Amino acid sequence: KRIVLLLVIMVESLQLSIGKNQKDIVADTLSVMTFIDARGVNYKIIQTINLSSNYWIDSTRKIIVCYEDKEAIIRLPIPDEEVKNFSIEQISRNHNGFTLITSQGGEPYAVRRFFFFKVVHRKLYLYKILSEYESFNSKKIEKEYKSIRPGLQIDTLDLIYYL
Repeated sequence: KRIVLLLVIMVESLQLSIGKNQKDIVADTLSVMTFIDARGVNYKIIQTINLSSNYWIDSTRKIIVCYEDKEAIIRLPIPDEEVKNFSIEQISRNHNGFTLITSQGGEPYAVRRFFFFKVVHRKLYLYKILSEYESFNSKKIEKEYKSIRPGLQIDTLDLIYYL
């Protein structure tokens, strides 16, 4: 009976500490960018990561795209764990919407990717990806274009599948 009682107490205290840790997790904003595209669509692009006891929880990095009355989420890979040296270089406006520029890699090559997004009929689409492959052994840069037709509608996108 004592062993069972001890096990019950241990399990309940563990559940309380897990619940406490989840309540302590807060979202931190890494960057915010707003702009209006050529069609008049207003974008707010927020890069966030969750914090627990002031430490980043890398698996929670994401970009939230707010436009009109919609919201789309782009989950980012964990640097060095899922994708070697992954980083967001830039998020910029283009004439159709916005472009997300990423980089990754290391010896012997590096890759930059340009993800092109636009709003069509009040929905966000990924419609093109440009990849630039650069070898450290030469100055040559190889480019690869991938048009996505029809565009891939984004409510939630896990970017790792396109790297």
